[in-house]
Amino acid sequence: MTVVTEEATSKTVVPTLTLPASVLRDALHVHIAAGRDDTLPTLTGVQVTWSEDEPIIFAATDRYRLAAANLDAGRCVVEGEGSFLLCRKDAIDLVKRLPKPKRNSIVPNVNVTQTKGYVTFFWVHEGSTVSAEFRTLDGDFPKWQSLIPTEAKPVENVAYNPAYLADVAKLPSGSNQPVKWMFSGESRPALAHWDHDGIAWQYLLMPVRLHS
Repeated sequence: MTVVTEEATSKTVVPTLTLPASVLRDALHVHIAAGRDDTLPTLTGVQVTWSEDEPIIFAATDRYRLAAANLDAGRCVVEGEGSFLLCRKDAIDLVKRLPKPKRNSIVPNVNVTQTKGYVTFFWVHEGSTVSAEFRTLDGDFPKWQSLIPTEAKPVENVAYNPAYLADVAKLPSGSNQPVKWMFSGESRPALAHWDHDGIAWQYLLMPVRLHS
């Protein structure tokens, strides 16, 4: 007689995320806020997290600013709970490789599968299956959600890095779409936020210390 245990019959769920290629390309643009300092490897990548009960979030930070893309779950299919950290250079490479949307054409879906130490993206383009596999970064991404201001506070004298301010315009948005800013004090980060094509964007920017 064969005894079948509960452990033997349980199915291992491979964390998987499926979303339109155009949405993935836009969300990966958070790489603009990723760091370049290799001595801080967890700050040189794009963190992607998803689960069946939480929003799908792409985020990157270099400690001075942070960009986050919160995806509309209705446009994605998730299985299991996933989280990985993709190197900034790999995120840029993937953006270039993903098919660009064409007028009157069907936007292909991208299947994202996470395994230990690797993440694989694959999609069908013009009848051919395309795949891209990347090694993920080790380490814990900063827990940044508590930094998002929830209350506006007056600001009298504050300064920001102009290059970082300009980077907001490089993130996906509509033509001449206004961006709302919330200021939370002279020593606290400012928050830019807007919605575009199913993504709620957040851009957190730390002020520059002024010398008297």
